[in-house]
Order: sequence, then C-alpha cells, then structure tokens
Amino acid sequence: MTIKKSKKIYFSFLSPFGDLSYIFVDLRQKPQVCNYENRMRRFIPDEVNHVYQRTRNGFNIFYDLEDYLVYFTIFSVSVQKYGVVVLGLCLMIDHLHMLIKTGNRVTLSEFVRQVTSVFVMEYNASSGRKGPLFAHRFGSAPKVG
Repeated sequence: MTIKKSKKIYFSFLSPFGDLSYIFVDLRQKPQVCNYENRMRRFIPDEVNHVYQRTRNGFNIFYDLEDYLVYFTIFSVSVQKYGVVVLGLCLMIDHLHMLIKTGNRVTLSEFVRQVTSVFVMEYNASSGRKGPLFAHRFGSAPKVG
C-alpha cells in the first residue's frame, strides 16, 4: 500500500475585519484559517524589509506638523539606538510604511516595538485617550531584487 502525500494550496486574503489571514487547503481535510499574528515573520538578514502599521478602525493619528515631528523624532532616536538602516519612511494620515535594513529579526521587532510604544504613550498622553492605537502588531515583508 502506498501513501500519497497531499498537496496544500495556500491562499491569503483580507478578512471582513480587515486583518490579513491565510487559508491552507488540504484536499483530504476541511480548510483551516491561520491568523497572520500566529505565523512566523518572514525575514531575510541584511535585506530590505517593508514594514507597515495601520491604526485601529482607520483612526487618524497625524493631524498637523507637530504630530509628524513627534513621530519622526521618536523614530530617529530609535534608529540611533538600534543601529538599523532606514531607506524610506512614509507617514500617512492613518498608517505608515518603512523600508528598513537590519541584520536579524529580533532587532527589527525590538526597533518597531520601541518606536510604536513610545509614540503611542506620547500620543495618548497628549490627546487624553487610553489603549492601543494600532490595529495589530506590525506587518513586514522582505524585498529582494
């Protein structure tokens, strides 16, 4: 008797709640949905990573020049602290993008955690709000080529 290995088909999609999810389809089993937060982050050492974050429910975080400057100052201090190479930073009204080059996954995560946590604490203190500002932990994808 021979045992056939099943092939899995991999799909990604945005759920109705706006989070990135994945479906693994095995022809012998029912589909299983895996949330992005539970997957290991794709990372290639010393390559450029596109890092992105968006706010909860499309909440605007940058209203005037001062908001942009506060984020940029926190970002610049963290760049010096963690020694990452920044190739790009794009601050949109309700989300942001970064192009970052670093040697390992831990440094990338700690850098983004530092920038995010300090900015959220400053933002919440100045606006009188509580709780998380961003929808999920940050997303990232290596860019090669």
